[in-house]
Amino acid sequence: MANVTTTTGRRRAEPAQPRLRRTVDFATLLGIVGAFVVIGTAMVLGGSPESFVDLPAILIVVFGTLLVTAISFSMEEVIRTAKVVWRAGVYHNEDASNAARQVVYLADIARKRGRLALQDVARDIRHNKFLYHAVNMAVDGMPADQLERILTSETDSTRLRHMRA
Repeated sequence: MANVTTTTGRRRAEPAQPRLRRTVDFATLLGIVGAFVVIGTAMVLGGSPESFVDLPAILIVVFGTLLVTAISFSMEEVIRTAKVVWRAGVYHNEDASNAARQVVYLADIARKRGRLALQDVARDIRHNKFLYHAVNMAVDGMPADQLERILTSETDSTRLRHMRA
């Protein structure tokens, strides 16, 4: 923890900001690597690799499946689903205990130095849009009950959107 000199000349401990650790979604990584290993093994065991690579068949199966599936949905839903699929492959999970430490750190700063001091650390949490939005609303002076109502609504909306997509 860093030390800060107070107006009385005494030093007090300043909370250290938790480091954000991002972890890879190993299930997605395992699934992708495993699929290629299985296909590669089948190609090696099955004889000639050229018999497994047929461009017209690949086009029909991959793009045909995507296009036939797209018939059942609006263009907006297709685009939104593509984004969700992309995020599932490149998403990094944030450790829940680390997220809790981050919130405790922010609460500690607000308690000790006032909520306007959160402006100084807001740019450090820009990667977490939800928390960044919450801190900015708190800095702007939004009452706690209204802030809680808005954040609860956002959380519920996100949960519904994820269940739908």
